[in-house]
Amino acid sequence: MVVTNTNLTADMCETISPISAEKCPPHIEGCEQTIKDIAYEKAHTLYGDPLPEIVQQRLDRELDSIIKNGFSVMYIIAQKLVWKSNEDGYLVGSRGSVGSSVGAPQK
Repeated sequence: MVVTNTNLTADMCETISPISAEKCPPHIEGCEQTIKDIAYEKAHTLYGDPLPEIVQQRLDRELDSIIKNGFSVMYIIAQKLVWKSNEDGYLVGSRGSVGSSVGAPQK
């Protein structure tokens, strides 16, 4: 009875989600170009100009994926947080998949 009535009640309710199915990231004008500029500037600092072909290919691939999937704004926000924290004397960095990304510029 408990299972039957509970399922009957559940079937009479519409399914809702507390989280929107749409992506609702913030917007920063020009963040796609900014992430490219920062990443390439750091890559040139580390590997020279022109970049070695393998570095160029990996950077292009990662930036393409970041930008096409709408994550450039998140990378820029993370980078700005790192810069501000470092500026204020806090030693911080990135972890996880972002931390291992060539396209995730660090100071």
